[in-house]
Amino acid sequence: MARKIVTWVVVADGTHARIYANDGPRKGLRRALERDYEAGLPHYVRDILTDRRGSNAGGPGAGRHAMDAKTDPRRHVANGFARSIAAMLGEAAQERFFDRLILVAPPKALGDLRAALPKPAGDRVTGTLDKDLVKHDEASVARHLADSDLLL
Repeated sequence: MARKIVTWVVVADGTHARIYANDGPRKGLRRALERDYEAGLPHYVRDILTDRRGSNAGGPGAGRHAMDAKTDPRRHVANGFARSIAAMLGEAAQERFFDRLILVAPPKALGDLRAALPKPAGDRVTGTLDKDLVKHDEASVARHLADSDLLL
């Protein structure tokens, strides 16, 4: 008897991820892992985002100028989150928990995730969908994947 092909579907955004599994055509989705992944914003990032920007006098005769952060703290957190999810997927791929991988995320998060995937997981990517479905339920995610011909 042939071994069933398992497809993992990672539904993520910059700070949340949920992983589903599909065991074959018309089998729908089930939770592959019981936990949801979440990257909480550290307290110092929340403080930075809620505080007013710093300012600079700008020299003689010049008015005061607001100073922007060199990097967006949200992007920093999102990149770190993508790297941690990608590392977990790399380990799962090496352990052969899945044969195929579908990534579903908004464009920036999708790019971060793809860039961070180790080769064992990256080689298993069979499709991507650039949509934010992290707050959708299993049935809705399955419909979107079917409509995009990514899941039968």
